[in-house]
Amino acid sequence: MIQNSTDLIKHINIEETISLTPEIYALKSPLIIGNTFEILGNGSTLVGPILICTDIIISDITFSNTDNIIRLTSDCSVVFKNCTFLGNNKNSAIILENHSKSTLSLKNCIFHNFFSAISVNEDNTLDLLQDCLFEFCNVAINNVVKNSIINIHSINNNLMFNSKESIFLNFSESFNIEDYHNFCFELSSRNSFARILGKSSTTVFDTSCFYIDNLKNLSVILKSCPHCSTIFLKEGQYNLTSSLLDDELTIDVPINLIGINSPKLYKSENDFIKYALIINTSNVRIKNIVIDGGDKYSLRDGIHFEENGATNIKIQNVTISRILRRGVSIWGKKTSNCIIDNCKFSYIKEQCAIYASGTTYIYNSNFKNLRTAINCINKNVILFENNLFENIYCCLLNEIIPFNNIKQKNNTFNFVENLVMLSKY
Repeated sequence: MIQNSTDLIKHINIEETISLTPEIYALKSPLIIGNTFEILGNGSTLVGPILICTDIIISDITFSNTDNIIRLTSDCSVVFKNCTFLGNNKNSAIILENHSKSTLSLKNCIFHNFFSAISVNEDNTLDLLQDCLFEFCNVAINNVVKNSIINIHSINNNLMFNSKESIFLNFSESFNIEDYHNFCFELSSRNSFARILGKSSTTVFDTSCFYIDNLKNLSVILKSCPHCSTIFLKEGQYNLTSSLLDDELTIDVPINLIGINSPKLYKSENDFIKYALIINTSNVRIKNIVIDGGDKYSLRDGIHFEENGATNIKIQNVTISRILRRGVSIWGKKTSNCIIDNCKFSYIKEQCAIYASGTTYIYNSNFKNLRTAINCINKNVILFENNLFENIYCCLLNEIIPFNNIKQKNNTFNFVENLVMLSKY
């Protein structure tokens, strides 16, 4: 067991494993770690700068310094577990030096009072960030630039605390990825809808959150919010009437629209409003909302795609009932990759629950009391799996024979008169 800073400096690159005691180790000069592969902190505190240039696992240490604390260099892979980093609101906790080809992983760590907690920089990888807390930090993950690698599938369950204007991840225009929208959506939703901010050569992305409790504000936000925003629609019934809306609710930029406790978009009378929601762009996610056309079936469609179509649409946990024509009208020239998951459809009067003119995937959904559940057109692929179809005249209409474009698995059919028919619509 190493009990003071002098012994720590003496043994640091001689012993492969260093075990500390719950003491304060004040470093008068940078501690260079180049040939030790594990440090067990056991509740200790290290005060001063540290340079790491080897693969190492570090656990149970509190780090503090008036300047930047830790730098990674020389193609190293560093793992921090159960560590705490204390800053002064001007410094950074961990900096991966430019072009060092280093990899950083953190689990169950706390960052307190930093300008930027982690600075990734060019040719480095943030491989894991899980169950970490960022308190009073302006930016959690900064300097995400050209050739930075961010493993979004391993960045989960992190929280920004007491930092309303703070940014979880900030990326520059030089950061090049294939799908910016998915990158922003996934990172934000996996981390308590934290704010992701950045830009490509053409678009600014900002996952700011908006909490809405009336239709007028919803209409305004839909027209003005930045790409990849999250709009939370609060619990309650929202009456779709011309007295409250000047235009139909149209989604023109990629967003998350998420209901809190399943708010209801309700239409009781006929007027110019034909659809509960119109989708006029790609990369949209709609979740936890009820759409009801009322006793008069006053909505033509529940969710309606515009003529140009859309790609990468996810509709989850949405209930649609008492609609005149179509529950979800998926159509348009460029429509593809639409996912409907865990939704409920009932009492669609004239046509079908889902009208699919683009590649559509339907999972874990309920279709009840319908003339037609799904209508597939334009020879597009339809995959439906783990769904319940009950009391339906026709499960699926298709416009071509044979039905090679239809894939189905593990569906339940109760009181379905026709499983598949040739489309007449």
